[in-house]
Amino acid sequence: MSTTLRELALTEIRNIIPKRARGFSPDATVARVLGSLKESDAYEAVVSTGNTHGIITIRDLLDIDQPARTKIDGIWRATGSVSPDDTVLTLCEDLVRNNIRALPVMESGAMGLVTQMDVVSAMADIPEFSEHPVRGLIRSPVWSLDIDEGIANARRIMLERGGSHIPVVENGKLMGVVTAGDIVHTFTAPSSKITKGERV
Repeated sequence: MSTTLRELALTEIRNIIPKRARGFSPDATVARVLGSLKESDAYEAVVSTGNTHGIITIRDLLDIDQPARTKIDGIWRATGSVSPDDTVLTLCEDLVRNNIRALPVMESGAMGLVTQMDVVSAMADIPEFSEHPVRGLIRSPVWSLDIDEGIANARRIMLERGGSHIPVVENGKLMGVVTAGDIVHTFTAPSSKITKGERV
């Protein structure tokens, strides 16, 4: 793999994509997508219709209360796609420009998904990063939740502020992080868990 940041930036995306992604059409139900995301421990999935490609994320599903009856049409967002021949730098520019965490990778009808985590994983062994303190990347202010606050408040903050992770504190001490995935997977039943007569 790459040994410098410059080498990584010029690496073709095909070299960091872990596997093919499961794709959905806009007619798929939220329950079906949710089941797939949970099964694959993923945060986002590819959605395609004709020549339009995009993603749906766990955070997009925070506001859904009837996943078995709700189609993803109108929830997913068209993002475009990248080619496996594009560079990691091109991918990063597209992610930042569109304020998204992942992009579909399309080639001859086959699809994959490349995410921020794929880029971060590729960056992990590059020595240049040990020279830069985290302090330069911190966003503030940071919204946190007290450990006794309700999940509804966490969900509201994520929906209002567009985030998907909130630190949880007790007496000013970090106790953990609640994620959109934690909320969605805990309170929304995927299609693989729905049985006739069960209320979701």
